Parts: sequence; C-alpha cells; structure tokens
Amino acid sequence: MKRDEDASVGIGTLITFIAIVLVSMIVCSTIIMTMEKAFKNQTNTAETTEQNGKIIVDSIFIYRFQPCWVTDFVSTEPDCSDAPGGNQRPWGHHQLLMNFHLAPGSTPIEVTNANYVVRCENEGVTDLNENGINDGRQVETPMFASSFDGSATSQVRASGAPNNAFENGFVTKLDEEIRVSLLDQDQSYKIKLELFDNLNSNANDAPREGCRISTYYDTTLLITLGGGFTTEYTLHFRSYEIGQLVI
Repeated sequence: MKRDEDASVGIGTLITFIAIVLVSMIVCSTIIMTMEKAFKNQTNTAETTEQNGKIIVDSIFIYRFQPCWVTDFVSTEPDCSDAPGGNQRPWGHHQLLMNFHLAPGSTPIEVTNANYVVRCENEGVTDLNENGINDGRQVETPMFASSFDGSATSQVRASGAPNNAFENGFVTKLDEEIRVSLLDQDQSYKIKLELFDNLNSNANDAPREGCRISTYYDTTLLITLGGGFTTEYTLHFRSYEIGQLVI
C-alpha cells in the first residue's frame, strides 16, 4: 500500500512538472512572437516614413550668363573690361535651368532633403586676357553646394528679374512659378541652379566660391537625396549662349 502511494505521488509530481514545462514553453513562444511582431511593425513604420528616391534630370540649359552684373550683357573680355562703366566686375550671375522628375518607385521627397553640388577646376590667380594684370577672377573654392529649398547665394535674383519663387531659387512645378515643399513622383519640376556664389558676404574682397559657366573646362554636378541616391552629371559648355543644352 505504501509503495502504491509513493508511486502515485511520484507520477503526479512528474505530470505537474511536465505541465509546468509545457506552459512555460507556450508563454515563451507567445513572448517571442509578440516581440517579433512588434519589431516587424516598427521596421515597417520606419520604412514607410523614410524618404527614398532618385531625381531624373530631363534637361539642363544655360539660363542666365551675366558675368559683369549687366542685364542681358555678354562680355567678350574675361575681365569684363568691355562692360558699361560701373559694371566691370567679373563676378555676376552664372545660372542654369534644370527640368526634372522623380524616378518610378520614389516616395514623396521634401525639398529640404534634396541638394546639389557643383565642382570644377581651380582657376587660380588668372590673367585670362594676358595683359599682365590679374583679372580678379580667382575662385578660392571651386565648389558650390545648395539645397533645393532656396539658393545659398547672397544675390539669388538677378537685376531686373521678376520677384517670384523660381527666380529666388526655389523648386516650382514645370508650368508654374509657385514654390513647392514636397516632390511627388507624378509631377515635373524645374529649379534654377546657381553655380557661383557671386558676392558671398557682399564685400568686394570676400572669398569667391563655385564654378563659372566657362568653355575652358567641364563642371561636375552632383544631386543627392536624403535616404536615396547620389547622381553625377557632367556639364559641358560649348558656348555662352542662353538656352544652350549642357547635358
């Protein structure tokens, strides 16, 4: 009788232990599945909120070439010595017009996440008309960077240009002049690219940076998107003619 009681207790204990093990396994499995689901949901949320895409350039033209600060005046002298009096400063505006759209599969992109950089040869201290005098054209940093959310130059709008979003360096739709803050895949856009920080701090002796429109060298254009791709283009200037396709 004693033996039977001991056997029953032992079997009951074993059954209880097995039950505890099974319950523990079920609880652990439930916790693991819950954590995996939560992690997956967080990942999906992060993926949906991240902005990814690529800009497709449709065309880039010379938009404005005013190296001597004179509206619609194209100098034939590198030092602007043929410009009207008071405008013989070889800095001015070097601007391109870029038409573009987002590649298929791109998410909406805020313009603050889109940037461009231009790089070129260092012109150094120049005497381009070979008269023995430095033309004052030295560019200390042959690179210029700006966001699509407004140009980084100190003098964005050229003299005589209309006061609208496009002329002030903001992205607009292809057929409008209204500033946009979000790029969508099914739209076409345009932006005025500044190549040269023409005045910087507005002081005549301030360092210059950027790239001029020049037939002496090609210029590299880099376009970057936050969370997306970097695209590189080579800009080739065959002349200084407005409307000339450079890519």
